[in-house]
Order: sequence, then C-alpha cells, then structure tokens
Amino acid sequence: MTIRPPATQSSGTRAALFVALILSLVGGRGVAYASDVDVTRQALVLARALAYDRNLPDRAGATVGIGVLYKTGDHEDSAKKAYESFSALGGVKVGGLPVEITLVEWHDADTLINGIESGGIDALYVCAGLTDQVEAIKQVSRAKRVLTLASQRSYVEAGMTLGVFENAGEPKLAVNLPASKAEGASFSAELLRLAEVIR
Repeated sequence: MTIRPPATQSSGTRAALFVALILSLVGGRGVAYASDVDVTRQALVLARALAYDRNLPDRAGATVGIGVLYKTGDHEDSAKKAYESFSALGGVKVGGLPVEITLVEWHDADTLINGIESGGIDALYVCAGLTDQVEAIKQVSRAKRVLTLASQRSYVEAGMTLGVFENAGEPKLAVNLPASKAEGASFSAELLRLAEVIR
C-alpha cells in the first residue's frame, strides 16, 4: 500500500478522506493524549501526514526512515509497542517510498546523532518518559533535519512537529508550524487546513 496525497482528487475530497482516516484510525472521541491512542492506529495517521511534507523526498532519499526514541525505565513497554506498531508499516510506502523502522535508545545527544545517521532516520517518534530531554532532542532534530513525531501533546507544545490529540471532543492532527520549518518540512496547505496549527 502506498500512502500519498491523491493528486487526482479535489482538495475538498482529499480533506474529507484524511479527516475520515484520522477518525477511523484513532477510533472516536474521548482521547486526551496521543499516548492514550492505540499506537498502531497512531502510526498510520502520522505516516499519512508525512506524505504531505513536500520536502520529504529530498530529505529521505531512497527510503523513509522512522526512528522510535525511548529511554530505559518505566516506559519501556510502551516503547516496545510503538516499535512493533511502526514496524507493522513495513509493507506501506509513504509518498511512494518504502519505510524502515529503527529503535533508538536515548543516552545523550551524541548517541542520538549516531542513531539518526546509522539508521538513516528522517522522522523520530518520541516516546513518553523523555520530557526532560525535549530541548536536547529538538536541537539534534533541527540540526539533522529530522521531523519529530510526538507521543504527548506537551511535546508538540514544547516545539516538536506532529501529534494526534483530542480537540473539541474529536481527534485531530496537531502541527507545530515553526518546529516543522526548523526541522526542514514544508507541509501542504491542505494538510494545514485539517490540522490544529500551533504558531
């Protein structure tokens, strides 16, 4: 299956399809944080959103590398589930490119840089338990032009790029626009019209 913005449909139809995808994958109302959304469904929504980054082909090269960043401790089980969920995207193509998933353990900024470079990572899903490391992660992601995918709303509010959260009783994609630009992304206007845009 290939995930890409369908060029042959009207913008209204594309918008409606994307909204329907988010609603069906997230599974309805009452979700407080992206970490509470089933991560398998969340992975699909975030992959769908990546396809709307017009700079992705230049950043990604031959594959779209997605890293799952975690810290040893209380959240290791959720990190494992996130890795398994993103790995299930192995047969999916984003913008026509195959997806490769890498598990990255946080130690410090240098080991994150090494993980990004060795894993060919273009987008980084940041698991729960890394609140104290958000600033360091942002510095690396912006220097390496890697898009951050947040497991918690607080991460997006603190300057990471994408997440899926509840808004007015419904799940909605959130985009931190300054963060996306700092990380080298250029999202299409049709995606931004569907999202909660943090400026």
